[in-house]
Amino acid sequence: MARGIRRELWPTPEQAMVQRLEREFRRRPRYTAGTIEVPPYRIEYADAGSVWPQWEEIFLRDSLTFETSEPAPRILDCGA
Repeated sequence: MARGIRRELWPTPEQAMVQRLEREFRRRPRYTAGTIEVPPYRIEYADAGSVWPQWEEIFLRDSLTFETSEPAPRILDCGA
């Protein structure tokens, strides 16, 4: 419980961005473009409802994190 309270009172920039995206999603119509700035991040989006879960998955759950022995790995993003 203390961790949850701490996260709400003093969120990391990544957590703060999720909170802002969630608020934007709830107050704007779907598929409405916008810009949100939470230093050091500034994002432009086409739909807060689409980017919010992606941001949470990538930056809070580290879903794209991987280990490699390569000093500069080549990453190919081929889409969905």
